[in-house]
Amino acid sequence: MKSVDELPASDQRLHDLLVNSSRTFALAIPQLPPRLQREVTVAYLLFRIADTLEDAGDSWSKKRQLSSLGEFERLLREPQSAEPEDLVAGWLQEPPTEH
Repeated sequence: MKSVDELPASDQRLHDLLVNSSRTFALAIPQLPPRLQREVTVAYLLFRIADTLEDAGDSWSKKRQLSSLGEFERLLREPQSAEPEDLVAGWLQEPPTEH
C-alpha cells in the first residue's frame, strides 16, 4: 500500500477530497486491494455529490433541486455535456447544505 505522498497528484487530490468527506471511508478504502482503491474512492465521492444534492431539499426549491440532480445525471451520462466547474459554481452560489 502506497503512502499518500507516493500517490500521483490526481490520486492525492481524490484522497484529500475523501478525507474531507468521510474519515471512515478514508480509513477503510486504503485497506482494499490497490486495484480497487481509486475506483471505490471515485464511486464514493460521486454518491456523496448526489446525496448532497438530494439533501438540498431543506434549503433549495424542489425545482432547483431536481434541476441540479438532472444536471449531475447528464454530466455522468455525457461527460462532455457540461463543464463540472461551471455546474459546481452554480450550485455553490447558494450552497445546497452546510457541509
